[in-house]
Amino acid sequence: MKYVRGISIKTKVTIKQKSRDESIHHTDTQADLINYGPYQRIMYDEEDAYVILDFTNDEVSFKRQGEWLTQGVFCKGEQTELLVSSAQGIIVFEVEVETLEIRSGLLYMRYHLKQAGSHVDTLEFECRWEPEV
Repeated sequence: MKYVRGISIKTKVTIKQKSRDESIHHTDTQADLINYGPYQRIMYDEEDAYVILDFTNDEVSFKRQGEWLTQGVFCKGEQTELLVSSAQGIIVFEVEVETLEIRSGLLYMRYHLKQAGSHVDTLEFECRWEPEV
């Protein structure tokens, strides 16, 4: 499928999120997919929050705005940060990406969260999309 630069395409997304304790969060919803040339953006509603994913072939920027604001950058081979902001303050996690797969219709990440060098959790995030018919 060819995307026109800057044009928003309505798409169906399926999001699966899994944590170390095997809890799974699953979302099927509509989304907007925009191709900006060097990167693409997917925007969708997730329960009580709005999510924006910006991604290239080797990097993902994640922003989730709800009661809390969660934002981070995921890049294989580089240690990055994930910030969770709430009325009580900001929690900063170090992010170590184990697997990052981005191709047409799929974005998959497996990553480790750490604080002060200590392992906190291992998470998986999978986003699949296809144009609405």
